[in-house]
Amino acid sequence: MCHSSGEVIVVGWVCLEDHFSLPSRAEFDKARLAKRVKLARECVAVQKAVWEYLITNSEIAAAINDFVLANFFISDVVLNLGKYGSLTERQHDVVIRTASKARQFHQSDPKGVCPEGKALSIQGEIVSLGTKQY
Repeated sequence: MCHSSGEVIVVGWVCLEDHFSLPSRAEFDKARLAKRVKLARECVAVQKAVWEYLITNSEIAAAINDFVLANFFISDVVLNLGKYGSLTERQHDVVIRTASKARQFHQSDPKGVCPEGKALSIQGEIVSLGTKQY
């Protein structure tokens, strides 16, 4: 392809189609701006869908609010919610179950905690001794 300076440049077909198919710089800028506006409108539409979903599904909103930082599964589902604007029925049900189990875990007394101030005796056989240098 010849450039206006007379030099030959080599470009791939995607670049050729995107950058050199328009007759002028103004047309190129106009097309690029239209593409950005379209992407921005799509993002706004997804954000609106997320808000509407969370308003209509308050239990999901509560689960996200309570456990998004503490539960990796719920964090991953939140990413999908932000990407697609809603959750599937299965995702919805699993988030509710996961949040209820997490609430039960956090409300229950911990089991198997070592008592403070008491000595424990452990019996067993020493198999090997070793040290590690760090």
